[in-house]
Amino acid sequence: MNGDSPLNVACFHGYMNIISFLIEKGANVNTQNNFGFSPLLNACKGDYEDIAIYLIDRKADVNVTNIKGITPLLMAFTSKNDTLIEYLIKEQANINVQNKNGDTPLILACKNDKEKIFKDLM
Repeated sequence: MNGDSPLNVACFHGYMNIISFLIEKGANVNTQNNFGFSPLLNACKGDYEDIAIYLIDRKADVNVTNIKGITPLLMAFTSKNDTLIEYLIKEQANINVQNKNGDTPLILACKNDKEKIFKDLM
């Protein structure tokens, strides 16, 4: 077993109705499975922008890391979702974090030709 909570599973699959129900019933928005994946990391991995914003608005930790050191901001770069990346930055995501290759969000913005995000990070 990987230790997923029902909220983690719902976020992984993008089931907004279930997510809102679970949170209304008191589910912990910062729970992590055995690999360190939180609901927010799962939402960012799946490119579920609306779910990620919903979780952040309910105090999900924007700087949570999985066991590989990946944060929601680094995960959002893999989905190439500019709106989500910008929202995470606005919500104080750590912009100095590095992935396993040593890439920071600034470097990832350059590598992915994201001029506006690059300027936001400067």
